[in-house]
Amino acid sequence: MDFTPGTEATIQATTLENQCYSIARSIQNFERSATYNPGNEINLITSSSDDDTQVFSGNCTLYCNHRLSSGATSIFEYLDPYTSLPIWSEGTGGDGVSDNWVEALAERFLMLANLERNSTYNLGNVESKITNILWSYLDEPIAIPVVYNATLSFEFSLDYTILNSSNGTTTEATSYLTGTYPGVS
Repeated sequence: MDFTPGTEATIQATTLENQCYSIARSIQNFERSATYNPGNEINLITSSSDDDTQVFSGNCTLYCNHRLSSGATSIFEYLDPYTSLPIWSEGTGGDGVSDNWVEALAERFLMLANLERNSTYNLGNVESKITNILWSYLDEPIAIPVVYNATLSFEFSLDYTILNSSNGTTTEATSYLTGTYPGVS
């Protein structure tokens, strides 16, 4: 699915699928870094990649705060638990609206899950690749590693392509939805 990154956005991927893939891979790199994850205490994403089948799969659990708006609509704020991550930017004029890396991960994966269940965008009737989506409310807020009162968890399985060039080998998610990203409402 076509996705327009903003001018000077942190992630320049031009499909929603590759936005998900790129953000998840970046967060995994942060999780392995002593600079951003001292003590290796935070693990939002557990995943594996199989270059034989070219599938990147795993599960994700994000910290969030839940509140009700004045109209009794549920609002979730996705929290960044890491120390001093590189600046996140959606740039200008693009499709993304997130304020941080973790919010971008939630926004992109939840929109992908929503759109893959919509026959307007899933013309090939591809089986859902974002599954077991669950928000859990906590009886008492927890303050480690950040103060939160809910979690969002889901599983994912994204096909990817290995690209070879004179600059080396890179990977990117394979698109499976059709059309242009309709945005976040």
